[in-house]
Amino acid sequence: MITYLLVAGLGLVFLLVSLVVRVLLDEVRIGRVGVSGPTIGNAAVVLGLVGALAVANDASTGVANGVAVAGALTAAVLTQVGVDRLAARPGEPAGDGEPAADHEPAADREARP
Repeated sequence: MITYLLVAGLGLVFLLVSLVVRVLLDEVRIGRVGVSGPTIGNAAVVLGLVGALAVANDASTGVANGVAVAGALTAAVLTQVGVDRLAARPGEPAGDGEPAADHEPAADREARP
């Protein structure tokens, strides 16, 4: 259980450092896929915490490792999707980028009688 808690602690430190230091937010290329610092940190935190919970509930080592890896992969995918959406348009809120149907620029409103 100590190993899982150490992994979770190191993941938390990496996550916090990557959020503070902008350089770590840049993607690390693994093959053709880019993985951000927060994704790696979040996956390590989930791996450690889920593994520790599984061991605390008397799961075997194999089951604990399997559940921890599955949780970490799920967390990594969800975190990377969120990071990609936020990074898609810097300075703008995440979304489809299209203005609402009832949104009309001020110049168009003033031009109409």
